[in-house]
Amino acid sequence: MLCLLLQKHDVTVNLSIEEVFEMPVENYYNDTNSDKKNVLTVHYQANPNLSKMQVSFHWWAEESTTLHKHDHYEFFIITSGRIQHTLNGDTEILEENTLQLIRPDDVHQFSQLKEGRSTHINISATCERFEKLCAVLGISIEQLLYGNCPLRFELSSNEMDFFIHRSQQLNLKIRDYENDYSLFQLIVCEMLVHAISILYKRHPIRLDNRPKWFCSLLKQLHSPDLMNCNAEDVYKLSGYSPPVVIKHFKQYTGETVQSYLVKLKTDWAILLLHNTDKSILEISEILGYSSLSHFCKLFKNQTGETPARFRISAKNTRSDNS
Repeated sequence: MLCLLLQKHDVTVNLSIEEVFEMPVENYYNDTNSDKKNVLTVHYQANPNLSKMQVSFHWWAEESTTLHKHDHYEFFIITSGRIQHTLNGDTEILEENTLQLIRPDDVHQFSQLKEGRSTHINISATCERFEKLCAVLGISIEQLLYGNCPLRFELSSNEMDFFIHRSQQLNLKIRDYENDYSLFQLIVCEMLVHAISILYKRHPIRLDNRPKWFCSLLKQLHSPDLMNCNAEDVYKLSGYSPPVVIKHFKQYTGETVQSYLVKLKTDWAILLLHNTDKSILEISEILGYSSLSHFCKLFKNQTGETPARFRISAKNTRSDNS
């Protein structure tokens, strides 16, 4: 049996690959506030490994990229050189040994410096797979991606050695993995778990710093029973005045109440479009929208597609993978 040996905080956990890929998780993550209109979106379906196995790896040297965002999670590690990196409007020079997490919908771009090229390790995972790996470690997405805390750190020499060694393993035997997806998945998942653990251990803020009532409120909002709620419902559920709730949402999620609900409802809409035969009108009503056109407009703003086009694309993807 293929097994993954990892550290759950300070405890060693030995899990089979089957356990890693079958663990149930809750589906939520934070977004950013950047203006994302007219930005190229890199879809995970376009990557053969992400589409088939929900994880991906490559080692590359890139001079520059266009401004873009993903619909999945991506870690990159700079193994040599320096590069200019723009993330959600902020530009910095990243040095060798830097680990950076790019979240779904983060807008970023690489720009090569005059001094020469840099090389990177890139490991990616779909939202579903990333959340399952977090669950393996006993970490919720909210704990890891809390607020606007930094998701970039300098790796120690031992940490770099681990990622380089695993990358070399993958590069040397990449052809062997073409017919053994489980082994490829195992090594990439081990790298992802290691990266997630590093971010979690170094994260300066923890979920426990938030008021209990606010944590409870967020948990309630992710219940299917409340997928039709609006901002007024949120204020009533909290038991606090609107200004207090608005302040806490901005401080702890980086979102307004309304934008948080729109993204949450979009997640529910995607789930319903994927897994039910309900009409788009029915889905909009289930989510509490009084106007079908308004629902379609908000959905397109979040996903880049209308609900009808999204459903067709999802069905085509399932057909191609079957």
